[in-house]
Amino acid sequence: MLKHNAEAVTDKARRYLSGKLKIMTENNHKIVLNEVLGYKTIGINLAPHKRSTPYGGANLCKNASPLCIGGCLQESGHNIYSTADLARIARAVAFTMDPFKFVSNVRREIDSFIARTRRKGLEPTCRPNLLSDLIGLTLQLARAYPSIQFCDYTKRIGDVLALHDRGEVPSNLSWGLSLSEINWPTWRDAMSRSVFWGAVVFDVDKGADLPSTFDGLQCIDGDLHDARWLTPKGTVAALRLKGTNKAKEIARKGFAIQREDPRWNC
Repeated sequence: MLKHNAEAVTDKARRYLSGKLKIMTENNHKIVLNEVLGYKTIGINLAPHKRSTPYGGANLCKNASPLCIGGCLQESGHNIYSTADLARIARAVAFTMDPFKFVSNVRREIDSFIARTRRKGLEPTCRPNLLSDLIGLTLQLARAYPSIQFCDYTKRIGDVLALHDRGEVPSNLSWGLSLSEINWPTWRDAMSRSVFWGAVVFDVDKGADLPSTFDGLQCIDGDLHDARWLTPKGTVAALRLKGTNKAKEIARKGFAIQREDPRWNC
């Protein structure tokens, strides 16, 4: 795993909090695909799980499973580069240092994003957790901006179901329940309620066919775009396995679904 100078991380974190550096991104490969559908998405790319803790950050994926951690998307695409890794860590540290100031800066960036996006004739949307799993942050922002669509993936299944049952999930927030190697009973029971959509990673190469159903649940190709609010509740966004060879090897130990799995239906 990449190592960084602690002072450099802290300095960058302070620059995020001061507003000298932008916290949010519009250039993540997956969210850019939404533009063909008329949406433009902005997101926050924070260091997942405990990646930032050696530098003063916190665990930002409290329900992450061992194989999810090992095969995380931080090990794919541009995420693998040192500069990108340091920036994610610094943003996570900034959030930990001063969450109030962090969110205040994020809201200024969202305000500007909404205005710019609508001038271009696109509909602004937001995914607060590109790699992290902070459901409180998502809720806070979705409630602050009821006129735009929010979307996130989460493994905090019990927490979001409790929020739903209390009527505390705003109508502009679409949550997807991510399957891991350790949460199958909870995930399957939650999916049977059809109040959220699901996300499942399959051991499939780029461009290869995905299953049509998974344990009887309809699947859609989740790699075509990230406008997951268009995914019907109770259905599965099927995702192809991505990342470095090492990350894929870890994910294949139980996180990514194999073709021989009886739940995989062609």
